[in-house]
This record gives sequence, structure tokens and C-alpha cells, in this order.
Amino acid sequence: MNVVLEPEMEALISEQIARGRFQSAAEAVKAGLRLLAQSEEWDEAALEAELLKGLASGEARDMTDADWNKVGRN
Repeated sequence: MNVVLEPEMEALISEQIARGRFQSAAEAVKAGLRLLAQSEEWDEAALEAELLKGLASGEARDMTDADWNKVGRN
């Protein structure tokens, strides 16, 4: 697979290699992809946890002006 990167991304990878963090550009790109995958997994898990918390919080009710003021959207 060939990938074309913006000059800023190429410079970032080169800098990381120069610092000794990675041995090659491929290693740096793989690390970035792993972080992306972990981030997406966390986002899904966090969303599910928040949805379950909402379901367990009790009976649904209409938002009052006071509720909207608490969340700063009024």
C-alpha cells in the first residue's frame, strides 16, 4: 500500500524517527493507526456506558428551564 502524506505529517514522522521513538515510517504509521483504533473502541464503550447510565437513571421527563440552565443551553 502506498500512502501520500502532507509535508507536515512527513516532518512529524521524520522527527519521531530522529528522536528514536520509531525505527521507520511504517512503524510510526502503525502506531498511529493503533491509537485510532483504540480511540474508536473507547468512544463506543464510553457511549454505551453513558446510554446505560441514562436508562438506569429513572423515568424520562420533560426538561424544565432550570434543567436547561444547568447544562447552559437556555
